[in-house]
Amino acid sequence: MKRFLLITFSLFFATWALAEEKFDFQKRLKDAHNGNPIAQNEIGEYFAAGGNGEIARDYEIAVKWWEAASQQGNASAMTNLGAAYFSGNGVWRDPSKAVRYWSEAAKLGDAEAQYFIGTVYCNGLGVMRDYQTAVFWWDKAASKGHSRAQNNLAFAYARGEGVDRDIKKAFKFCGTRQPCRTSLSCPVLFYGRWRC
Repeated sequence: MKRFLLITFSLFFATWALAEEKFDFQKRLKDAHNGNPIAQNEIGEYFAAGGNGEIARDYEIAVKWWEAASQQGNASAMTNLGAAYFSGNGVWRDPSKAVRYWSEAAKLGDAEAQYFIGTVYCNGLGVMRDYQTAVFWWDKAASKGHSRAQNNLAFAYARGEGVDRDIKKAFKFCGTRQPCRTSLSCPVLFYGRWRC
């Protein structure tokens, strides 16, 4: 499970690079130096992703930009910092610090942070295991269309972990996920051990 989370966090950093086809690095860097928290976060993501293959990944520089953006209340930067502290990219690994950053970003409405904080509560990573809190945060992320949170909610309702068992809700969340992980995801809700 920890390996899955580390891969997920690495992919999280890389997805930004795929989303942006044209990134005017010089303009965004100037904006970042002028204190724009969105630009600071984007520059951090640029360094974490290796600039679409143009540069080597540099998480230490990324973390510095995310810290600057998070001090100005940028939720995406807080989510990125949480991932960095959880995985130990650019900083010493500190799951409790990751949880603090994700909690703050989740309260600000960042769906990715809400998913991550739900996952750490489900697995007891840096916090006491608490399925109800996990479901609370996944529900918030799922309402914003976060497919992995919807997947985890489907399993939570199917198994009755953190919520009353409700098969209709399990299939509701299973049906809303985009994209669905496998064509067999919904039928296997009721077999095997659920792992969040």
